[in-house]
Amino acid sequence: MKKMLLLLPALILASCLGRACAAGLGVEAKLWRPDLDSKVRSSEDDIDGTDLSLEGDINIDSEDDVPWVKLWLGKGHRLTFTYMKFEFSGEDNPELNFNFGGERFRTSVEAKAKLESTVYRIAWEADWWHSRNFRLGTIFGTEIFDTEFSVENDAVGKEKVDVSVPVPILGLQGEVGLPFGFGVYGEVAGLYIGYGKFEGGFIEWELGVKYSFGKQKNFSLIAGYRALDVTLEEDDDRANLELGGFAFGVGLKF
Repeated sequence: MKKMLLLLPALILASCLGRACAAGLGVEAKLWRPDLDSKVRSSEDDIDGTDLSLEGDINIDSEDDVPWVKLWLGKGHRLTFTYMKFEFSGEDNPELNFNFGGERFRTSVEAKAKLESTVYRIAWEADWWHSRNFRLGTIFGTEIFDTEFSVENDAVGKEKVDVSVPVPILGLQGEVGLPFGFGVYGEVAGLYIGYGKFEGGFIEWELGVKYSFGKQKNFSLIAGYRALDVTLEEDDDRANLELGGFAFGVGLKF
């Protein structure tokens, strides 16, 4: 099943080329500043892990900017590639003893924690209903989460859990044009799957406004609110990440 999911990007590309996408190239780049609300757990052998709140229990800072970039080829039917990476870290004397990765971390020793995740999406986007000031379409593709969470201190050393998994996605997106170059846009995508010892999924959405200018309205200023909710579980390792915050950026299309 996992191999089949990894083949989805190639199938999407074949579908897009088969429809002879109209010429068109574009890019959007944003900085996203989300607040993090999360819980993680890592067990090993007969040692059950402790459910940890990354912010409340081990003081991970969630105020870092997250870069988000999207490239696309095509117009009404587009092949798209999206990339973002978030990295949160912190160090503190936790107020509880906890088990992580088969080791016991104690309150008397300072613990350092780090959460890193790189997210890739390759998708085929199709506008099925469109006019000069309106479009509504679908999203079909694969989102790949490459995530690592680690905890370390001087007494125990470093323990970490890695999750790297492709998740197929389905979604909707649309945009409504307003006077004077302004517009309102929205997108929602996600899916939940289970195979083998893995279960997980996500929902990702964004709502915002654009201001387009230039001779062909090919430059854009973008501001919106973006949210991502991810749940991953494999064996006795679990993670739930909720991120939400404002995003600001620019766009260019040819």
